[in-house]
Amino acid sequence: MMELDQRTAEDVSVTALLEQLRVEVRETLSGFDQIGDEELYDCIDQAIAGQAGRQYLPLGQRIELKNRLFDSFRRLDILQELVDDPEVTEIMVNGKDDIFIEKSGRLERWNHSFERVEQLEDMIQQIVSKINRVVNVSRPIADARLVEDGSRVHIVLPPIALDGPVVTIRKFPEPITIERLIQYGSLTREAAEFLGKLVRSGYNIFISGGTGSGKTTFLNALSSYIPETERVITIEDSAELQITQVPNLVRLETRGANAEGEGAVEISDLIRASLRMRPNYLIVGEVRGKECLDMLQALNTGHFGLSTGHGNSAGDMLSRLETMALMAADIPLAAVRGQIASAIDILVHLGRLRDRSRRVLEITEVLGYEDGAIQLHPLYRFEERGDVDEGGAAETGSKGPEQDKSGRRKGQPEVVLSGSGRNSGQQVTPYKKGKAARHRPGNPAGRILSYDRYRLSAKELLLVLGKSVAVSGLFSYVFYRSMAAFALMLPVSSVFLFLRERRQRLKKRKLLLAQQFKEAMVILAASLSAGYAMENAMAVSLEELKLLYGPDGLIVQEFSGMVQQIRTNRNVEQVLLEFAGRSGLEDVQNLAEVLGIGKRTGGDLGSIMRHTAEVIRDKMQVKEEIMTLTASRQFEQKIMNMIPFFIVFYVEGTSPGFFDQMYRTGMGRGLMTLCLGLYLTAFWLSERILEIEV
Repeated sequence: MMELDQRTAEDVSVTALLEQLRVEVRETLSGFDQIGDEELYDCIDQAIAGQAGRQYLPLGQRIELKNRLFDSFRRLDILQELVDDPEVTEIMVNGKDDIFIEKSGRLERWNHSFERVEQLEDMIQQIVSKINRVVNVSRPIADARLVEDGSRVHIVLPPIALDGPVVTIRKFPEPITIERLIQYGSLTREAAEFLGKLVRSGYNIFISGGTGSGKTTFLNALSSYIPETERVITIEDSAELQITQVPNLVRLETRGANAEGEGAVEISDLIRASLRMRPNYLIVGEVRGKECLDMLQALNTGHFGLSTGHGNSAGDMLSRLETMALMAADIPLAAVRGQIASAIDILVHLGRLRDRSRRVLEITEVLGYEDGAIQLHPLYRFEERGDVDEGGAAETGSKGPEQDKSGRRKGQPEVVLSGSGRNSGQQVTPYKKGKAARHRPGNPAGRILSYDRYRLSAKELLLVLGKSVAVSGLFSYVFYRSMAAFALMLPVSSVFLFLRERRQRLKKRKLLLAQQFKEAMVILAASLSAGYAMENAMAVSLEELKLLYGPDGLIVQEFSGMVQQIRTNRNVEQVLLEFAGRSGLEDVQNLAEVLGIGKRTGGDLGSIMRHTAEVIRDKMQVKEEIMTLTASRQFEQKIMNMIPFFIVFYVEGTSPGFFDQMYRTGMGRGLMTLCLGLYLTAFWLSERILEIEV
């Protein structure tokens, strides 16, 4: 029991230390224009070194802190350890406390958990925002992928998930080739060579199997047989295929509707669009619904194709294809079966056995449609031979396809292999990492600005000093005619004018920021309506703002800093709340609060932004009208402030020596001091009256 309490106390201490170091690193990163991995590692090293100077940190703990901090800023926080582990094939998060993994085909519980539900939710938003997907309470289910390696991600949020957010990550650590599948015993070399000839010859192949049977992996391996001279178009819900040997490759991915329920691009739309791109091979990642009919029509119009679907057997897959095609249109069943029989040449069925191994269970030829049924001819079939297999599988019936439905000879595919072949030279890498950005201490972009303090420049300080000399000279001459009075007034007037100048500069800065923030909301609303996620919409808006206000614009500097913070895995609401606290703009505060609610409940973020821009525009218009009305009063005030001085100079010019008694006697000096006090009081009251806050 004591050991358990001690371990719990150590975990709490490490958690508190991590949070403290995160704050220090964020403050350090505020001076960077763009944050690359090198800069982030340097900041983390500095923070850990500073902490090590205050308390003893063993080398192992330093390394652990460094990795955990980097993962929390740039990657998937505590899950990154599992993502980097090549033996882990699936990660299942059931709320913040329960994390399970699949390792070597077996499920086991992981002995780590998230600290807070918000930590898990922030990680989810980071995943979906990188590919412009949206998940919230109104749309609690989403499919996504990890941009780093293409791993498949499925997300379910409350209230659908009763015990907290559920995240399932199916990893694709590296492309598995046909050669490796042969080594694993998933299929024999004879069957692999046979399928390779079919792919190169342009046969339409459909891969079926249950969940987790390896359909996408097998499709990716089979696509390696496509000749490099062909034009290939892939269509997927979430991009997972990694085709590297074909330079003429077009990758298409579906898109969900935006916050307004518009702009959705489905697989059916992409299939129709791909037919105008002159594809030689059309690869549809998976068919689940009415897009099946579009795929069948594409394969029946002279395009070679590969695809996958869920089915318990080859025959069951045909029944599901019929059902999915009927979901798209009310057409006779016989016509649907005829379409399927004409479009698909080969069915490859995969399965997962009792020992959790994945195997090719059946390779079947589709002969055609006859007597109201689709005729099938098994070519290869997996047969278990007890507990030990020779080569992992036994295939029977390898005579090959008998007759082509389109008129081509299907006997030995070698007759159509002229000019085909594989090229292992040039490769197209599907995922690219950007170069680390440089630190630019002289560039203000990304720096956190202050709106309650203002540092006057040298030019502005000289201007204040000149005003102080002029004001002190004027007041000392009019009220005292004394150099001693000038010497006393100079420091007082300098401080007063310095504070007044700084206050006015801060006021102008806030007013300018409010005006630019209004335009930023309009641009941000347009980006959201275009289908960008909130995080990416801010980055896109930043580029537009740079063109509008230049790199030194206040809102450009603010957006640059916020975008950099978002890229370190901070959520948008927190960043906006910090901006609101620094700027003092009530509109930013309201936006952050409404955005936090709308983002998680499924509100129309584009409408929220447009409404915010309209509110700010109305307030700015009212303020401009008030400023116009008070401009004449302010001009009158300045004239009235100068009248006493004009009177003194006029009397002095027309009657020299008239005020001499006022400057030579104690009573006169006292009276002039009283006049000075009344003048300053009237000046202060007039300024306060004309200062109207909107």
